[in-house]
Amino acid sequence: MQIVDTESGEVVGALSEALRSEPRLTPPDEGSPRSLIKKLAEAMGEIENVEARGEGPSGFPYVLESDLMQAVRQALAKRFVMFNPAELARNRTTIHSTKSSGDPQITTVIDVLVRFTFLDGESGETYSFDLTGTRPDRQGEGGAGAITNATKIAPSKTFLVPTDGAEGGAGDASQSTRGGGAPALPMG
Repeated sequence: MQIVDTESGEVVGALSEALRSEPRLTPPDEGSPRSLIKKLAEAMGEIENVEARGEGPSGFPYVLESDLMQAVRQALAKRFVMFNPAELARNRTTIHSTKSSGDPQITTVIDVLVRFTFLDGESGETYSFDLTGTRPDRQGEGGAGAITNATKIAPSKTFLVPTDGAEGGAGDASQSTRGGGAPALPMG
């Protein structure tokens, strides 16, 4: 499968290749106990319900990124675990449709593939997975919105964070994500 940027005509092969990647867990440094998965599980158990203080255009509640990140950051930092997002690839798709009035409508959607890595500051272990965030490109802000979307969905689904009153989880209805949440951690 090839993904083509509709503006430049460039094939975005990295995006399609990375979507098939498996989660990666590196072994600990020599002499260090395996601890990253244990720390992530402890953080998961500690993170409480995150209140949905945001309100979408239709009045639906959603969890603000800052509230989610604060809860996750605190639980990880006291265990010396870093959470690092890195953009791998970006795709722009133009969708031509018709409004209910019969007028033509052009919508540009940005997909950004992001690799998320948890880094254990004590053992040197890492755990990485990839997730694609999607956002309509309104006024040139789609790329940043797509990264925010992926960055919000990743910890929400990785840590199974309960979201108070937020239908559909951590994102508002104008956001979607492809590639699901974090893949299951390897056992053993």
